[in-house]
Amino acid sequence: MEHSAASRRPSLLALLAGALLAALLAAPSGCAEEGETPKCVQDIEKNGHQDVENGCNPFGLCVINDQVRPAEECCKGFSGFELQACLYGYGAAPAPGAGAGGGGGQGGGGGQGGN
Repeated sequence: MEHSAASRRPSLLALLAGALLAALLAAPSGCAEEGETPKCVQDIEKNGHQDVENGCNPFGLCVINDQVRPAEECCKGFSGFELQACLYGYGAAPAPGAGAGGGGGQGGGGGQGGN
């Protein structure tokens, strides 16, 4: 069976339209700018957040009346865990519960299966 040029034209137009659409959709991804590697010092380690100069995750500043003040001034009114967490947020204390800890307990033995 032979196909005439006229019967192939709709298929060819559909193919060209699909190719043009694909090219238009792909164009923005080909010229999009890529991300930039941060120019900072990694400050998250296995022991938690460390206060280092030019750290990637800096601690907050206590600012009162447009002046940088000691963290304790911004944490007034807190006590216990909340005080520790507030001071930690300003880099003025270790993370809550991150003080010198005791040794871990010894694990118990597994149970025995029943009959």
